[in-house]
Amino acid sequence: MNGRTRYSGVRIGLKAVHLWYTYEAVRRLRHFCTYAPSCQYFYRPLRHNEFRLLVLHPGVEEEPIQCNIQCVSIQEQVEYETLSYCWGSNQPTSEINCQGERLSISQNLSSALKALRHKDKIRRIWVDALCINQDDIPERSSQVRMMSAIFYQSKYTYAWLGPASEDSNLAIRQLKDTANRSSTMANGSRQTISGRPRAVGDLPSGPAVYSLLERAWFTRTWVIQEAAVANDLVLVCGSSSIQWDDLIKAVTHLTDITFYFAYPGHPVYQILMLSRMRQDFQKGIFPSLLNILYHSRAFSASDPRDKIYSLLSLSNPVEIELLGIRPDYSICTRDLYRQFAVSIIKHERNLDIFKAAGPKNPAHIDLPSWVPDWSVSSTTLPLAVRESSSFDILKAAQFCPEFRASKSSACLPNFDLYKDTLTIPGQIIDRIETAGPTLEFHGREGPRELAELFSPSTGIVIPLAGWEALSAAHSRGKNICGDKKLNVFFHTMCAGHWPIEVDQVGLLVKLVRRYSMISFVAFQFIHIMAKNAVAGKALLWMLKVAHYIPSALLIGKYGIGLPPRTLFANNRKMIRTINGYIGLVPATAQPGDSVVLFQGGNVPYLIRSHENGFLLVGECYIHGAMQGELWDSSKLQSIVLG
Repeated sequence: MNGRTRYSGVRIGLKAVHLWYTYEAVRRLRHFCTYAPSCQYFYRPLRHNEFRLLVLHPGVEEEPIQCNIQCVSIQEQVEYETLSYCWGSNQPTSEINCQGERLSISQNLSSALKALRHKDKIRRIWVDALCINQDDIPERSSQVRMMSAIFYQSKYTYAWLGPASEDSNLAIRQLKDTANRSSTMANGSRQTISGRPRAVGDLPSGPAVYSLLERAWFTRTWVIQEAAVANDLVLVCGSSSIQWDDLIKAVTHLTDITFYFAYPGHPVYQILMLSRMRQDFQKGIFPSLLNILYHSRAFSASDPRDKIYSLLSLSNPVEIELLGIRPDYSICTRDLYRQFAVSIIKHERNLDIFKAAGPKNPAHIDLPSWVPDWSVSSTTLPLAVRESSSFDILKAAQFCPEFRASKSSACLPNFDLYKDTLTIPGQIIDRIETAGPTLEFHGREGPRELAELFSPSTGIVIPLAGWEALSAAHSRGKNICGDKKLNVFFHTMCAGHWPIEVDQVGLLVKLVRRYSMISFVAFQFIHIMAKNAVAGKALLWMLKVAHYIPSALLIGKYGIGLPPRTLFANNRKMIRTINGYIGLVPATAQPGDSVVLFQGGNVPYLIRSHENGFLLVGECYIHGAMQGELWDSSKLQSIVLG
């Protein structure tokens, strides 16, 4: 090849490079002119019964998001879908092009829209952050009242769990496989126990599935309504998805065989709670708002007012009308919570709302002790709920007795809203002399190695031993209420929710105590022994099978398992009073707190002296006082709660 030929080749190459750069510059300029919006999007005011839909334009991969906003009437027959997702901090980190103007959105929402948009056609989808003008308080209030209808009328609801992780696709495949294999009934019903444990190798990967179930979506308060009213709910994580019914089948099966222990606050409990609410709504069952609030306290909301507003459409509509509560974001959280407490006490004429009340952290929301702070996440179940069967996730409440600590007396409160006080007639019957340790057991994921079979017991065995000593459970003789001390101990630990005959209690107490002691000792050394050896793996398999069988039997029949897992003792203390009564009280209880029977109260309560009155500490179970045994209306006095 001569020099002239080489020179010509170089010139051609340079021209090609120049043309490519020119093309790329023009392409980017056109892209900027097409996708870069010039100003912030301006929302047109909505007419009566109107809502907006996001018309999502087709796109692939990381192409900028383009959309239009369409206003439609709730009466129109328009086919659309809805998006349920986690707002998180909702700090705008991304922008989309909406009709040539800018709309700021969170990164999580941006990821969801990119994952859900079609490649070749538009998609109409309702997204709360974009379809409601969040800066318009009256519009926000009115649109929240329509949300249940918007979700109910949509063809599909997509629950965005977030982008894929390294094991999320594995988790979804295993959940689908478990759903197909399980013998649980359709729609997540727990009427039968799956029964026989399978080989350990057939169980799903504990870390992968648990990590998926821990995603923030399962903890949002708004998800309760969105999951309940949706016609067809699909959970999406990255590019993988699973039908809601398949998720419930899988989780129910894994709970049946005790692969998971479900306590309030535990991801599995949250999911089963959502399933029960969805079943109730589809059957036309609308529990009381207070009942739903009790059982959703472990869920969270970025706006604390939504802890109430998000549940209104699932509650008894007659009750909601009488209470006069409507979504109104012009009201501050403190006023909303106080107004709700006053309305409930006046309407219900009882003190059931005290089940969620107690001392507050003034740095959070400055509320009186008798007004529950619903914004605080809590995993403590109320001792008794009138409609407990609707939320009987683990069959623990089906043996719930009807407590009548103040017999059938009516609540006669006197409110002083200027001073934030509530005056109620009450009878102080005793004071706490000694308080045991707090029992804390929040559930666990499936065991992956030998030590994990026993680790849950370490949070139980020490408090349980302290409780046995405090109540003198193994001493001869009878308690002040006339029952055997061992029976008093066990009934108190279960807060009266115990179905077994009295002559069987002693045997089961010994079984539970021995199992816990063995678990505690085993945990100290067994994780060191032959963890990777063939013999160790074989022993692990045998112990898992031995663990699942008695646990599944006890859970299925009595709602408890091994180790002891009564829901009502969790996050509570056992106490002994000055007169010798044994009780179960809130974790915040202290020696010196007084036990009181309020007029109109179904259970005893703890109060604490404070300035010119008392602080409400919370409800309690006092064995021998739950059926009005200590009630004496002639000893009533005015008790001022601040």
